[in-house]
Amino acid sequence: MVNGVILPVLAERMGADDKANTAKLLWITVKMNAAIVLPLMSIGCILSPFIMMSYGPGFRSAWPTLVVILITAGLLSFELPVGQLITASDHMWLGLSSNVVWGLIFLGTTPLLLKWGWGAFGLASARLLAYSAHTIFCVAYTVVFILGVKRDANVVKADAISTVSYVSETDITA
Repeated sequence: MVNGVILPVLAERMGADDKANTAKLLWITVKMNAAIVLPLMSIGCILSPFIMMSYGPGFRSAWPTLVVILITAGLLSFELPVGQLITASDHMWLGLSSNVVWGLIFLGTTPLLLKWGWGAFGLASARLLAYSAHTIFCVAYTVVFILGVKRDANVVKADAISTVSYVSETDITA
């Protein structure tokens, strides 16, 4: 729900080249999603044997499948705001490419895990693997290329010094 609402705000902030507030909004959205999803996911994981048993005694042993599905849902709650930022920043070809890679990983691992006899657990695990790779790529791309977080501490220090110098010069001349 929150993810759809933030798209226009993220687009407006990206259009204004306001990376600081864009990053804040992204972080707030991720934290809101985590506050809602993580407790529910945790409860579901803890209760998964009982939830699966409610489908009948033959399903109780399949509780690990439910745990993997819930973990995948938790991962998606983290990734969806990042995907909205990729959309808002007009990197749609990247979004398409990352989804194609997600599909290739999912379609590549599913038959293998099914061949090994993993059944529904294999299908759920393949989905978790694909979304894990997708999330890692999207988050890394967003942090480095969209939000422009610098990795070199010397560059950050030089930027801070030049900003202080600029502020000092404008204060003196004003």
